[in-house]
Amino acid sequence: MKGGEIMANRTVRLRVDGWSNPRFGRVESNLVAFEVMWLGCACTTCFGRLAAVENRMSDSKVEWVMAQAPIPERGMVPSLILVVKPERMPEEVDTYLSDLLGLEISEIALAS
Repeated sequence: MKGGEIMANRTVRLRVDGWSNPRFGRVESNLVAFEVMWLGCACTTCFGRLAAVENRMSDSKVEWVMAQAPIPERGMVPSLILVVKPERMPEEVDTYLSDLLGLEISEIALAS
């Protein structure tokens, strides 16, 4: 990204080490969104992940909110997503989220 250039809006697919299913992320304007929990699954593991993310963010100086949003790739069933407003937009979403959340997150290619 060149100086002054705005990162294009895009959806990314993310793998979280230790989590069985990939998650979706979104870069839009000055926000980064990360799918924490698909509401189609309300198991104790998912609620534990949600609590861990919220606990990590409670100590963060980054502006953030948890929100519900439909995920087109999940048949429009809503997910709980973490939306953060970074002080500076990251070049690599996976690295940014890994550092922010203390998780090993990597971007994976979308299947065609």
